[in-house]
Amino acid sequence: MKASAFLGIFCVAVPVLLCAQSRTPRGVADAGRSTSGATANPFKDLHGWWEVAKATMNGKESHDPALMQGQWQFQSNELLLRSPQKGTVRFALKLDPEARPKAFQVTAIEPPNSGSGWMLFARENNTLKIAFNDNLQGRPSGFESPERSEPELIVLILVPRK
Repeated sequence: MKASAFLGIFCVAVPVLLCAQSRTPRGVADAGRSTSGATANPFKDLHGWWEVAKATMNGKESHDPALMQGQWQFQSNELLLRSPQKGTVRFALKLDPEARPKAFQVTAIEPPNSGSGWMLFARENNTLKIAFNDNLQGRPSGFESPERSEPELIVLILVPRK
């Protein structure tokens, strides 16, 4: 299955893009507290705008514009994902505090029937690594995949948007 099939769930009209931007909540309740109390939101390290620097599908580099031109915005416990080819979708995030590697579940808020699934993440200095299965099918076991797997494992390296 192609990456564009996964990103097909993001297909919405421009008015929805504008609507999603204007409805992004301010002061959304924390998604949870860390046991140390050092941070009020487990997604704090993800906050901000990110753009894709590198993409792989089943371990092979991908230059698919639907992946490479994606913009990711984490705010509180939400993800706003924009793709020039496919539109915008807003997800609620729920952290699995026991997961190794770290993982969160995404559930579409707007448009509401855009899907849900699992993503793995790892933050290293100024990069963010995200892994998910094509069409958000199942939960990836890690960031590495065999050359061929179904569903395909997509791994993105994100950097802060300039």
